[in-house]
Amino acid sequence: MIRNIIGKEILKYLLSLRFMLSLLLIISLFATGGFMFVGKHRQESNDYWRDTNRNLSSLREHTNHLYELVTCQAGGLEAAKAAFYLCRRIRKYSS
Repeated sequence: MIRNIIGKEILKYLLSLRFMLSLLLIISLFATGGFMFVGKHRQESNDYWRDTNRNLSSLREHTNHLYELVTCQAGGLEAAKAAFYLCRRIRKYSS
């Protein structure tokens, strides 16, 4: 008996105009938010990968310069000493 009463009340509420309008409003708000999030996420993802690739190419370039410095291909041992001295001075003034 109580099950029939509860079932009829829920059915009456589900078929009411107030519930239908609320449901349509919620669905439209979620859909709008979803579309806005997808566009923003796509832009942020593109920005992230662009910055990552830029950093990676910079690391490659600096690694090549470091390799030249370590193997003394940039002008011999004197150039390596001068570069090391310059790095120490920069570090001293930056701290």
